[in-house]
Amino acid sequence: VYMDGAPVETQVIAVQRSCLIDGVWLDPQVAPEFTGTNGNYALAYDSAGALQGVVNRSNTVYTVSTVEALGNSYYVPTEQFAIDAAGGYHVIWLGIGGINFTLQYRYSQDGGVTWTPEESLTDNPEIRQEIKPQLVADPQGNVHLLYIASESGNRVEYRKGTPEGGWGERVVIAQTGSESLP
Repeated sequence: VYMDGAPVETQVIAVQRSCLIDGVWLDPQVAPEFTGTNGNYALAYDSAGALQGVVNRSNTVYTVSTVEALGNSYYVPTEQFAIDAAGGYHVIWLGIGGINFTLQYRYSQDGGVTWTPEESLTDNPEIRQEIKPQLVADPQGNVHLLYIASESGNRVEYRKGTPEGGWGERVVIAQTGSESLP
């Protein structure tokens, strides 16, 4: 388990890691791979059991395993990371475009060795803002994205990304009266 916070006995705020071994949880310890972060990270284990993911350090999104900078990010926790059935890595984060927040995306089909160029999934960031993304991959290799969009009110929207066709059109799931978390 990875978590933000400080164990009572140390009061050192950091990303903490605790493991369950033979039915017993170990005491939390600082996770060294997250030193210098602002607590924003998204993780998954690859098919070999290695920890993969992204972390925000000083408003830049980096890969956990190779410490490669993927793009500029806003401070709030928005990084999302998913590994699809074919082993492809998908990363979404909140960037700043125009005057609003934008959803940024990159993909790696070779375990994070190379990445596609950064792609903004937000149309017209001068009037549209997209925040609070949630990303998952399915067994067919597709990725599913939920987020809050504001442009004449708030709403929960959905987009599907496929290996063959890229990102599909937006679908409005619900109008909301406030910024809810999808």
